[in-house]
Amino acid sequence: MDDQKLEQIARDIEELKSAVRRNDPLMRAVLTTRGWGALGLGGGLGVTLFALPAHFLSRAYGSFAAIPTPLKALVWAALGLAIVGGGAWKLALIARRASEVDSNSGLGELFDSFFGATSIHVTGAMLVAILVSIAWAVWAGRPWLALPATGVVMGVWMNAIGSQTRVPEYLVAGWWSLLSGSAGLFLVELSPFLWVLAIYGGMFYAFGVAAPIIARRRGGGRA
Repeated sequence: MDDQKLEQIARDIEELKSAVRRNDPLMRAVLTTRGWGALGLGGGLGVTLFALPAHFLSRAYGSFAAIPTPLKALVWAALGLAIVGGGAWKLALIARRASEVDSNSGLGELFDSFFGATSIHVTGAMLVAILVSIAWAVWAGRPWLALPATGVVMGVWMNAIGSQTRVPEYLVAGWWSLLSGSAGLFLVELSPFLWVLAIYGGMFYAFGVAAPIIARRRGGGRA
């Protein structure tokens, strides 16, 4: 390997280091802005409005498939509204805060932080693990196992985000998802919708409750 190639490698490494130094503070600023706690509680409420009616209606009618179509549509609508509304709210928070921190920054810079060359080996691995977990559960004829399995993966992912950005709220939610998902691997088929609430609703609630408490300790006063 000649000197020119060595110099090119050195420049590439320096560019990667520069990207990390530039994007990590941006990620931390975005993830600690006001509104995330309320978003977490809203997400938990959305999961609750789906999981509890689905559980009790399934018990009343014998199965989820047997629930009358209008009632079933309302249950799915609650989940859909939570996903769409929460997703739009999340993107708005990210875009607004990123532009406040750096007028030249936006969703592209945050996307690069999660899926760029410096992070793809973590985020890519998590996405593959989630897809494999779902595929395996369906292939094995036990699709409900996908819920706790993906909960475990999400817990590891959130812990990685919390460790990288030093945002403790993600560690709280991550450990909740990891531990409840691990328990759900053995119990989810007994009451699937209650475990949806315990794993995913609990994850959102844990984040939503932890956010304002940690913010006060941080001195940011956000919710």
